[in-house]
Amino acid sequence: MADLEIRGLTKVFPGGVRALDELSLHIEDGEFFALLGPSGCGKTTLLRSIAGLETPNSGKILIGGRDVTRLPPGARDLAMVFQDYALYPHMTVADNIAYPLKVRGVGRKERRDTAESVGRSLQIQGAMLDRRPGQLSGGQQQRVALARSIAYRPHVFLFDEPLSNLDARLRLEARTFLKQLQRDLGVTTVYVTHDQAEALALADRMAVMEQGRIRQLDTPSNCFLRPANIFVAGFIGSTPMNLLPATVQDGGLDVAGRKLLIPDAIRAQAKVGDAVILGARPEYVSVSATELPDSLGGIVRVLENLGVDSLVTVEVGDLLVKATVPEERVPAVGDQVWLQPAQGRLLVYRQDDGEQVGAPPVAPIEAPALAPQAG
Repeated sequence: MADLEIRGLTKVFPGGVRALDELSLHIEDGEFFALLGPSGCGKTTLLRSIAGLETPNSGKILIGGRDVTRLPPGARDLAMVFQDYALYPHMTVADNIAYPLKVRGVGRKERRDTAESVGRSLQIQGAMLDRRPGQLSGGQQQRVALARSIAYRPHVFLFDEPLSNLDARLRLEARTFLKQLQRDLGVTTVYVTHDQAEALALADRMAVMEQGRIRQLDTPSNCFLRPANIFVAGFIGSTPMNLLPATVQDGGLDVAGRKLLIPDAIRAQAKVGDAVILGARPEYVSVSATELPDSLGGIVRVLENLGVDSLVTVEVGDLLVKATVPEERVPAVGDQVWLQPAQGRLLVYRQDDGEQVGAPPVAPIEAPALAPQAG
């Protein structure tokens, strides 16, 4: 197997569209790594550059220490699973799985034996091996595409949103299966997605991207609990993080005319009078029908059923603040409630560059808007 290293990679499309901006990254041998970001952030351009389908303007790509930057795709020893699976419609399932071996000149019997062996591990066997892709469900086609990649026995797997064509239930099943498969094989894997739930569930580490740059490189847990900047804070999470304008006071923050305490570690790095952004995830905001110390009072305006929990939107002065509550404690629209953010989960960001208070200033992103093909 092999690690993957990206050094100062830059890709500029015609018209000056900078899809990758001197991006550097190291992915460990055997790691499941996710590239996450909105459409146009550069994640697919990065994946295609690793695959050899895009040629960078500058920088290097190394697989297992070998410089593959200028090598053709077939010489890079990697396999890619596309969003649409890219199966050959005129071939049987067995021939689709074994096609990479045919290209290598492997004999017919060995190709069939490999297709049967790999297919069996993915529940593709018996009569299914002799069907055409058009006779399969979306989930079955996805497994065939995976089997074809496994049969190739690459050093690196590349996945370009491989679950996006599946329905919600099948995506959950495929997600679990895919993570277990990668663990069993131990192959270095780069997984592109715009679905933060997929990235959080699958990855060992992840890079959250914006405009060709990495905004946070960390574990899924840290990206969720301690987003490094407002962009990541607003992007990660099934319910959007509350990002509330505030002013630093002696001992706390002024939020909509109410004083909230903040942890000592944050308070020590903030200056009285500074304009900041308070970050609090709805999952870590408690709701009470009685006034609490260090809380924000407001009126319930919207209720959204999430299943086991409900998302409550409360009008606090000119702000809308969200909190999740269990089904047995849902207030009614129009109720007066008090919101108390959990102290240990509060985050404070600078207003000027959106980075966490205490973090060194960063250069602003000034790259032009990206073309659709960049992400």
